[in-house]
Amino acid sequence: MLITELELGGAEQRFCDVACGLDTSRFETHVFSLGPPPKPPRAALVDKLRDRGVSVQFADAHSLKQFWRASSSVRAWLADLSPHVMQTFLFHANVLGGQAANRLGIPFSMGIRVADPRKWRSWIERRVSRNAGRVVCVSESVRAFVAGRGFDEKKLEVIENGVSPEAVAPIDREQIGVPSDATLLVCVGRLHQQKGLDWLVQHACSWIKDQRCHLLLVGDGPQASQLSASIRAQGLEGQVRLLGWRADAKAIIAASDLLILPSRWEGMPNVVMEAMGLGKAVLCGEAEGVRDLLGEAADAQTAPFGDANRWSKRLLSLANDADTRHELGEANSARILKHFSRSVMVGRFESLFERLASEA
Repeated sequence: MLITELELGGAEQRFCDVACGLDTSRFETHVFSLGPPPKPPRAALVDKLRDRGVSVQFADAHSLKQFWRASSSVRAWLADLSPHVMQTFLFHANVLGGQAANRLGIPFSMGIRVADPRKWRSWIERRVSRNAGRVVCVSESVRAFVAGRGFDEKKLEVIENGVSPEAVAPIDREQIGVPSDATLLVCVGRLHQQKGLDWLVQHACSWIKDQRCHLLLVGDGPQASQLSASIRAQGLEGQVRLLGWRADAKAIIAASDLLILPSRWEGMPNVVMEAMGLGKAVLCGEAEGVRDLLGEAADAQTAPFGDANRWSKRLLSLANDADTRHELGEANSARILKHFSRSVMVGRFESLFERLASEA
């Protein structure tokens, strides 16, 4: 199994769940990451893989230029292993892994995790996919997206994310500077244009100043300085704060009243799954995979990205109604348990790998 990097992130966690969950009596799993080994405390996924007995190797690519040069490392790894099948996750792994596997005659499957609107990315992945046995889409929304970008529909297969919800003790709000009587809104994710946090903060004045709301942005990424400047410019430092990357992000979600994710595009957002599993209500943009997750409760927990008026109304309605948040949280938890099981996700990948091996 090949992935772009193994830092803690949603796609990386699901990758790790699959690699660790495969039946060891039927599969011998090896993992290769194009990126460098993550440093503690961000190395939890590597530790988990190795504790499970999965070998992990790294190309140690630190930049875009080095990622493309890592193709020789991928080919050497595959030539040495001669695996029966290979599964790739994320764009750079799809491209470099697919090219290497094709040259060596190794059956492979690509994993499309997001409906990335950048057409050049779709063009490159579509060319690589011509030699793939399957293209695994993380949601029906992503399947429809890549089909619309010209991928061979006969190769497309949907394997949705799955989680195993676990009880997480909420963090003490005093530790993160939030009054006990405030309504705590939390965004967790990479501070990147995809997540729409620049737009959210830009319009925060329309709903936050006259409310007992505190908004915490948990994560790091290229928009950190831009977001910080926007918060200062609007005088929102007391109610909107950047916490940076946190190993205890789940405990912060557990302490929150509402998870917010105003993404421009997605695939099947893992942080929404995690929040649902913790029994939390959410408010999301109408990005790919969100309605797949929320089901019948989607209308009450979504608003169109870019419509500040509808976002403000929906957010304030949820922020001021604890009973509705509780009801939605209960429904979300039940839906995760019923429809998005980690064991089902792993089982579908096992079936896929066996089919790919038998077709070779």
